[in-house]
Amino acid sequence: MAEQRERMSALQVTATLSGAVCAHRPLHLDGLLAYAVVLRDEMPMALTAEECVPIEVPLAKEPAERFHLASIGFCNVERNELRYTNRRPPLEQYQTLGNDKIRTCKLSGGPNKGYRIPAELRHLEEDQIRWFCVGDEGELRALLSFITHIGKRRAVGWGQVTSWSVGHCATWDGFPVVRGGQALRHLPLDWPGLRDPAQGFGSLTYPYWDHLRDELCAVPRHH
Repeated sequence: MAEQRERMSALQVTATLSGAVCAHRPLHLDGLLAYAVVLRDEMPMALTAEECVPIEVPLAKEPAERFHLASIGFCNVERNELRYTNRRPPLEQYQTLGNDKIRTCKLSGGPNKGYRIPAELRHLEEDQIRWFCVGDEGELRALLSFITHIGKRRAVGWGQVTSWSVGHCATWDGFPVVRGGQALRHLPLDWPGLRDPAQGFGSLTYPYWDHLRDELCAVPRHH
Protein backbone atom coordinates (compact mmCIF):
# COMPACT_ATOMS: atom_id res chain seq x y z
CA MET A 1 0.00 0.00 0.00
CA ALA A 2 2.84 2.39 0.76
CA GLU A 3 4.31 1.77 -2.69
CA GLN A 4 0.95 2.48 -4.30
CA ARG A 5 0.57 5.75 -2.37
CA GLU A 6 3.92 6.87 -3.76
CA ARG A 7 2.57 6.36 -7.28
CA MET A 8 -0.49 8.54 -6.65
CA SER A 9 -0.63 11.77 -8.65
CA ALA A 10 -3.09 14.41 -9.83
CA LEU A 11 -4.87 13.07 -12.89
CA GLN A 12 -7.57 13.88 -15.41
CA VAL A 13 -9.58 10.96 -16.74
CA THR A 14 -11.50 11.42 -20.00
CA ALA A 15 -14.03 9.10 -21.61
CA THR A 16 -14.76 9.63 -25.30
CA LEU A 17 -18.13 8.23 -26.37
CA SER A 18 -19.46 7.00 -29.68
CA GLY A 19 -22.66 8.99 -29.24
CA ALA A 20 -25.30 9.96 -26.71
CA VAL A 21 -25.39 8.82 -23.08
CA CYS A 22 -28.38 8.19 -20.82
CA ALA A 23 -27.19 9.54 -17.46
CA HIS A 24 -29.02 12.01 -15.25
CA ARG A 25 -27.31 11.34 -11.94
CA PRO A 26 -23.64 12.05 -11.24
CA LEU A 27 -21.22 9.48 -12.65
CA HIS A 28 -18.76 8.84 -9.84
CA LEU A 29 -15.29 7.75 -10.92
CA ASP A 30 -14.75 5.62 -7.80
CA GLY A 31 -18.03 3.82 -8.46
CA LEU A 32 -17.04 3.10 -12.07
CA LEU A 33 -13.70 1.71 -10.89
CA ALA A 34 -15.38 -0.50 -8.29
CA TYR A 35 -17.58 -1.89 -11.06
CA ALA A 36 -14.47 -2.47 -13.17
CA VAL A 37 -12.93 -4.51 -10.33
CA VAL A 38 -16.09 -6.66 -10.25
CA LEU A 39 -15.79 -7.28 -14.00
CA ARG A 40 -12.04 -7.93 -13.89
CA ASP A 41 -12.24 -10.39 -10.99
CA GLU A 42 -15.46 -11.99 -12.30
CA MET A 43 -17.18 -11.35 -8.99
CA PRO A 44 -20.92 -12.01 -8.63
CA MET A 45 -22.95 -8.85 -9.09
CA ALA A 46 -24.43 -7.61 -5.81
CA LEU A 47 -28.20 -7.16 -5.98
CA THR A 48 -28.63 -5.93 -2.40
CA ALA A 49 -26.50 -3.93 0.03
CA GLU A 50 -25.99 -7.05 2.14
CA GLU A 51 -24.31 -8.79 -0.81
CA CYS A 52 -21.72 -6.04 -1.27
CA VAL A 53 -18.13 -6.83 -0.30
CA PRO A 54 -15.27 -4.35 0.27
CA ILE A 55 -13.60 -3.33 -2.98
CA GLU A 56 -10.37 -1.37 -3.25
CA VAL A 57 -9.71 0.96 -6.17
CA PRO A 58 -6.44 2.73 -7.11
CA LEU A 59 -7.50 6.15 -5.80
CA ALA A 60 -6.26 8.07 -2.80
CA LYS A 61 -8.63 8.50 0.15
CA GLU A 62 -9.22 11.54 2.31
CA PRO A 63 -7.50 11.40 5.75
CA ALA A 64 -10.49 9.84 7.55
CA GLU A 65 -10.92 7.34 4.67
CA ARG A 66 -14.62 8.11 4.28
CA PHE A 67 -14.38 8.61 0.50
CA HIS A 68 -11.93 8.70 -2.39
CA LEU A 69 -10.33 11.82 -3.81
CA ALA A 70 -12.14 11.80 -7.13
CA SER A 71 -14.74 14.08 -8.69
CA ILE A 72 -17.93 13.20 -10.49
CA GLY A 73 -17.92 13.32 -14.29
CA PHE A 74 -18.28 16.73 -15.93
CA CYS A 75 -19.45 17.45 -19.46
CA ASN A 76 -21.11 20.08 -21.61
CA VAL A 77 -24.50 19.04 -22.99
CA GLU A 78 -25.13 20.19 -26.57
CA ARG A 79 -28.71 18.95 -26.72
CA ASN A 80 -31.13 16.52 -25.12
CA GLU A 81 -33.16 13.94 -27.01
CA LEU A 82 -36.19 12.04 -25.75
CA ARG A 83 -36.47 8.40 -26.82
CA TYR A 84 -39.08 5.83 -25.90
CA THR A 85 -38.95 2.11 -25.24
CA ASN A 86 -42.23 0.64 -26.44
CA ARG A 87 -43.83 -2.73 -25.87
CA ARG A 88 -47.22 -3.88 -27.06
CA PRO A 89 -48.58 -7.42 -26.85
CA PRO A 90 -48.54 -9.33 -30.18
CA LEU A 91 -52.31 -9.39 -30.60
CA GLU A 92 -52.16 -10.68 -34.18
CA GLN A 93 -50.14 -13.71 -33.05
CA TYR A 94 -52.53 -14.27 -30.17
CA GLN A 95 -55.43 -14.35 -32.62
CA THR A 96 -53.63 -16.77 -34.90
CA LEU A 97 -52.30 -19.11 -32.21
CA GLY A 98 -55.08 -18.80 -29.66
CA ASN A 99 -57.76 -21.33 -28.85
CA ASP A 100 -61.45 -21.30 -28.08
CA LYS A 101 -60.83 -21.36 -24.32
CA ILE A 102 -59.14 -17.95 -24.31
CA ARG A 103 -61.70 -15.28 -25.11
CA THR A 104 -60.01 -12.16 -23.74
CA CYS A 105 -56.53 -10.74 -23.25
CA LYS A 106 -56.04 -8.28 -20.40
CA LEU A 107 -53.86 -5.36 -21.52
CA SER A 108 -54.15 -3.13 -18.45
CA GLY A 109 -51.90 -5.31 -16.27
CA GLY A 110 -50.01 -8.56 -15.98
CA PRO A 111 -47.68 -10.11 -18.59
CA ASN A 112 -49.61 -8.64 -21.53
CA LYS A 113 -49.51 -5.03 -20.35
CA GLY A 114 -47.95 -2.68 -22.85
CA TYR A 115 -45.68 0.19 -21.90
CA ARG A 116 -44.03 3.30 -23.30
CA ILE A 117 -41.05 4.32 -21.17
CA PRO A 118 -39.30 7.64 -21.87
CA ALA A 119 -35.51 7.99 -21.66
CA GLU A 120 -33.64 11.25 -22.10
CA LEU A 121 -30.38 11.03 -24.02
CA ARG A 122 -27.63 13.61 -23.66
CA HIS A 123 -25.51 14.55 -26.66
CA LEU A 124 -22.24 15.90 -25.29
CA GLU A 125 -19.79 18.46 -26.57
CA GLU A 126 -16.89 16.54 -28.15
CA ASP A 127 -18.67 13.38 -26.89
CA GLN A 128 -16.54 13.55 -23.75
CA ILE A 129 -16.90 13.28 -19.97
CA ARG A 130 -14.02 14.31 -17.66
CA TRP A 131 -13.14 13.42 -14.09
CA PHE A 132 -10.37 14.66 -11.76
CA CYS A 133 -8.71 12.49 -9.15
CA VAL A 134 -5.61 11.56 -7.20
CA GLY A 135 -4.70 8.04 -8.24
CA ASP A 136 -2.32 5.51 -9.73
CA GLU A 137 -2.15 6.26 -13.46
CA GLY A 138 -1.11 2.79 -14.61
CA GLU A 139 -3.67 0.93 -12.53
CA LEU A 140 -6.42 3.34 -13.56
CA ARG A 141 -5.69 2.70 -17.25
CA ALA A 142 -5.81 -1.05 -16.71
CA LEU A 143 -9.09 -0.97 -14.80
CA LEU A 144 -10.89 1.45 -17.12
CA SER A 145 -10.29 -0.90 -20.06
CA PHE A 146 -13.03 -3.08 -18.56
CA ILE A 147 -15.62 -0.27 -18.81
CA THR A 148 -17.08 -0.27 -22.33
CA HIS A 149 -20.33 1.60 -21.62
CA ILE A 150 -21.46 4.12 -19.00
CA GLY A 151 -24.83 5.45 -17.87
CA LYS A 152 -28.19 3.72 -18.21
CA ARG A 153 -29.54 1.53 -21.02
CA ARG A 154 -26.06 0.21 -21.78
CA ALA A 155 -27.48 -3.05 -23.10
CA VAL A 156 -28.93 -1.25 -26.13
CA GLY A 157 -25.64 0.52 -26.90
CA TRP A 158 -26.10 3.92 -25.29
CA GLY A 159 -23.10 5.42 -23.54
CA GLN A 160 -20.56 3.36 -25.50
CA VAL A 161 -16.97 4.36 -24.66
CA THR A 162 -14.64 4.40 -27.66
CA SER A 163 -11.54 5.37 -25.67
CA TRP A 164 -10.24 6.29 -22.23
CA SER A 165 -7.39 8.69 -21.56
CA VAL A 166 -5.61 9.19 -18.25
CA GLY A 167 -3.00 11.90 -17.83
CA HIS A 168 -1.42 14.29 -15.37
CA CYS A 169 -3.11 17.64 -14.89
CA ALA A 170 -2.66 20.92 -13.07
CA THR A 171 -4.14 21.18 -9.60
CA TRP A 172 -5.91 23.95 -7.71
CA ASP A 173 -6.75 24.73 -4.12
CA GLY A 174 -9.13 21.94 -3.06
CA PHE A 175 -8.22 19.56 -5.91
CA PRO A 176 -9.95 17.36 -6.89
CA VAL A 177 -13.11 17.63 -4.77
CA VAL A 178 -13.68 21.39 -4.29
CA ARG A 179 -13.33 24.26 -6.74
CA GLY A 180 -14.44 27.85 -6.25
CA GLY A 181 -16.00 26.89 -2.93
CA GLN A 182 -18.31 24.32 -4.57
CA ALA A 183 -18.28 20.54 -4.23
CA LEU A 184 -17.12 18.43 -7.17
CA ARG A 185 -18.51 15.27 -5.55
CA HIS A 186 -20.60 14.36 -2.49
CA LEU A 187 -18.82 15.84 0.52
CA PRO A 188 -19.49 16.33 4.24
CA LEU A 189 -21.00 19.76 4.86
CA ASP A 190 -18.05 20.72 7.05
CA TRP A 191 -15.44 19.85 4.42
CA PRO A 192 -12.69 22.53 4.22
CA GLY A 193 -12.99 25.05 1.42
CA LEU A 194 -16.76 24.85 0.88
CA ARG A 195 -18.60 28.16 0.64
CA ASP A 196 -22.41 28.11 0.64
CA PRO A 197 -22.49 24.78 -1.22
CA ALA A 198 -25.52 23.19 -2.82
CA GLN A 199 -26.98 20.54 -0.52
CA GLY A 200 -28.72 17.24 -1.16
CA PHE A 201 -28.97 13.68 0.05
CA GLY A 202 -26.41 11.17 -1.17
CA SER A 203 -23.71 8.72 -0.18
CA LEU A 204 -20.05 9.56 0.31
CA THR A 205 -18.87 6.36 -1.33
CA TYR A 206 -20.01 3.42 -3.42
CA PRO A 207 -22.37 1.65 -3.84
CA TYR A 208 -24.21 4.86 -4.69
CA TRP A 209 -27.43 2.98 -5.45
CA ASP A 210 -27.78 2.02 -1.77
CA HIS A 211 -29.95 4.98 -0.75
CA LEU A 212 -30.40 3.68 2.80
CA ARG A 213 -26.93 5.10 3.49
CA ASP A 214 -27.76 8.54 2.09
CA GLU A 215 -27.06 11.56 4.26
CA LEU A 216 -27.21 15.32 3.84
CA CYS A 217 -24.12 16.30 1.83
CA ALA A 218 -22.62 19.12 -0.14
CA VAL A 219 -23.31 18.20 -3.77
CA PRO A 220 -22.17 19.57 -7.15
CA ARG A 221 -24.37 22.32 -8.55
CA HIS A 222 -23.91 21.16 -12.14
CA HIS A 223 -22.51 18.07 -13.82
